[in-house]
Amino acid sequence: MTNLIKEQIQLTLPNCTVLNNELIGLDIPNFGRLTISKSLDISIKYKLEKDIDFALFKVFFEKRLKFPGTGLYIKEDSISLYKRALKNKSSFESAMHYANIFIKTVEVINQFLSYIEEKNL
Repeated sequence: MTNLIKEQIQLTLPNCTVLNNELIGLDIPNFGRLTISKSLDISIKYKLEKDIDFALFKVFFEKRLKFPGTGLYIKEDSISLYKRALKNKSSFESAMHYANIFIKTVEVINQFLSYIEEKNL
């Protein structure tokens, strides 16, 4: 993972931590932990404090976490966004693309937390 990618994520999300120079992590209160690996795969381990219907949870995230060049897997305790090949992108452009997806994923999680609070779920 390049220093530029780390800097971009940490400038946008200053609470991120870098572990072993290979993994960037962010703890999201009332949700869980989001990480991006050296290979640019994104993983979310979550444990919601409220009992949320998994079908609602899955639909919410399926609609909002579709990004070019990623595969999405949603399980009852985790979400994974796997890196796939991007056409016509340099290695640098591809890496920045996935750094931006990490940042956008945090935004989607915050939207979800606002949604369940607003709906009092």
